[in-house]
Amino acid sequence: MPVEFLGIAATNAGSETTPRSGAAFDKDYTLRLARAHEEHGWDRVLFAYGSGSPDPAPAAAYIASRLERLQILLAHRPNVSYPTFAAKT
Repeated sequence: MPVEFLGIAATNAGSETTPRSGAAFDKDYTLRLARAHEEHGWDRVLFAYGSGSPDPAPAAAYIASRLERLQILLAHRPNVSYPTFAAKT
């Protein structure tokens, strides 16, 4: 059985204990983090949904257009987005 390595994507360098250093969606940071996943052999990254973070769909689209192999998992908040919107995203 093959093993897959799943990572978590982030849109800025902040965390629960460290304030973010720039915009809520820092393109350069997001791309650097995703490239690090790809260069070190990770299979997929999850763009999670959170009420305190930007919509993950534009960030996922940005990364998908700039990387070759890394697969993207995009979370949707249940009961908030319509199924047709989720399918298009």
